[in-house]
Amino acid sequence: KTTLTQLIPRFYDVSSGTVIMDGMDVRSWQLDHLRQQIALVPQTSVLFTGTIRENLQWGKQDATEDECWEALKIAQAEEFVRQLPNGLDTKVMENGKNFSGGQKQRLTIARALIAKPELLILDDSLSALD
Repeated sequence: KTTLTQLIPRFYDVSSGTVIMDGMDVRSWQLDHLRQQIALVPQTSVLFTGTIRENLQWGKQDATEDECWEALKIAQAEEFVRQLPNGLDTKVMENGKNFSGGQKQRLTIARALIAKPELLILDDSLSALD
């Protein structure tokens, strides 16, 4: 599965055969356009040092506060973020070590969802969720 998640956005190209997305070989897509259509949630959650808001804005740089809350709601992270004293402006420590595994995964999923991709790839990224 992980190999396929790397072939679709063309992190690697197939050596034989084809990978089809939306009826077209992914190699025929302009690379930046292809990757704009895809959001990938990796097997291991990745959070960046900064705030929750800044982490979400990696998915969409100009995301509004409402868009942040909507993505958190869909990822079922809204409740725990609202309970944090600083909400969206809560600091995220290196690798998100101030959050549980499930919380990190939900925040990573929210970051992918905020971009509203045509294709959302979840690479075994639900394993730590309750």
